Amino acid sequence: MNKLIAFFLSLLVGSTALAQPSFRYTTDATTVIYATDGQYGAATIDNTGKLLIGAISPGTGATNLGKAEDAVHVTGDTGVEALGVANTNSVTLCAEGDYCPVATGVNGAVLVDVKRALQVSDAGSLLKAEDSVAASGDAGVMSLGIRNEGGSTYADSNGDYSPIATGRTGSVYVAIDSNFHAAQATNILKLEDSIAGTGDALVGVAAVTNENLGSFAGAADNDYNPIGVTRKGVVLSSLVVDTNLSPSVTVAQSEDVAIVANAALVKVATQRNDALALDTDTTGDAQPLKGDALGRTITTLAPAGETFSVCSDYETGVADNVIKAAVTLNRIYITSLSCVNTAAVSSTIAFRDNTTLLWQGAVTSSTLAGVGQFNMTFPVPLRGSVNTVFQYLMGTTATNTSCCASGYISVN
Repeated sequence: MNKLIAFFLSLLVGSTALAQPSFRYTTDATTVIYATDGQYGAATIDNTGKLLIGAISPGTGATNLGKAEDAVHVTGDTGVEALGVANTNSVTLCAEGDYCPVATGVNGAVLVDVKRALQVSDAGSLLKAEDSVAASGDAGVMSLGIRNEGGSTYADSNGDYSPIATGRTGSVYVAIDSNFHAAQATNILKLEDSIAGTGDALVGVAAVTNENLGSFAGAADNDYNPIGVTRKGVVLSSLVVDTNLSPSVTVAQSEDVAIVANAALVKVATQRNDALALDTDTTGDAQPLKGDALGRTITTLAPAGETFSVCSDYETGVADNVIKAAVTLNRIYITSLSCVNTAAVSSTIAFRDNTTLLWQGAVTSSTLAGVGQFNMTFPVPLRGSVNTVFQYLMGTTATNTSCCASGYISVN
């Protein structure tokens, strides 16, 4: 281009000495008439006197070097190519304030130098200074991940760059490697048999308060389930009988399974209570079993206060005579009976649960041995009905008989 301009200038200079230069005027910038090979030709100018070079004149048309701002690109448009300089070694090409070529790689890709000092304090900058405070609307470069629910391998070998793996919701997958600094106190993983130390980092296990032992919604066999705890954080547990396990390793044994040597069992503790002191807890409270100094379990047919030994008045007729009055919501249990007759008349005796016969006996006349007697002990106590009186009925009149009974009351 420079040589061509110099050529035309030489024509102008030369023509001043020889003759007036020759120009050809045209209004068609796309049509320029040249002389044939070996001949002189006239230079072409437009109506403003501008020299037309290569049939191209300044402007914004398709064949012009200039283009209007926001003009639409069309295939075949003419323009001046912007050249860059390959500078992969980051060599200094210009000084501060000088015009400078665009630096590219050897493949023509433009090199961009992202520096920390480049607008790092601006909200619209992609870069942010370390420890700067975040603000709503700040610009930044989003870190993209790749959905990898199948656990595919993205990096060919150790040390390669790899994208972040996510699930379909965008949650980042985290792989916990037991070999990664497992011996360090600050690592959340610990080696098997390693010794615990104060301040060791651990993974907290979250649990759900479930004191009512309710089933978790949607939970079924083989589903994952949270750990149930009390409000104080105590883990809830239950003993499940597994007949497939050896009796030596499971604390729960199936019914009718023979106890083997070294079987795993749960020891039941008792509370030593030689004096058989009364507990002051209320009905319905849990209480320990009682034992003596030798470890023997203390049992009784009825709690203290519910046993009795009572005697009736003397009966001379054949009407029912009460021995033990009815007790609300309780049954009367009889463990022993004894009767005496001070009259000279013998008689049978019917012991009744109200009007229902429970047992029969007899007393002799007092003339035989000074006093007629009846005594009976029941290995299996006589059991009455709920809210029912225990009484006796003489079979003969004119006796003078009194009966005594021992036993206990119970709601069962």
